[in-house]
Amino acid sequence: TPTAEPRRYDTRFFVAALPYGQVADGQTTEAAEVEWSRPADAIARWRRGESLLLPPTWAQLEQLCGFESVSEVLAAHPRIDPIMPEIVSDGAAAHIEFPGQSGYYGQ
Repeated sequence: TPTAEPRRYDTRFFVAALPYGQVADGQTTEAAEVEWSRPADAIARWRRGESLLLPPTWAQLEQLCGFESVSEVLAAHPRIDPIMPEIVSDGAAAHIEFPGQSGYYGQ
């Protein structure tokens, strides 16, 4: 959560291998639409303007693109560093700055 926001939120992402035969129904109130996608495909749709990815989701998908398989992801022991984004205003507009943002804003 940016420092300007008085409420604090932690965003957590979990990975798991879907058991064979398991069907995810997507019944949730947390998303406008639900679909299964490879990380690179989700980022490609976002770059084409076909979907919206907020910075925390984008950052996780970018990290997942570095793995070749679900097994590699599950075997990884990533270092998790907290990120505190900052809201920056130039007077006319505001945007969020965060580590690694060049890929997000430089699309």
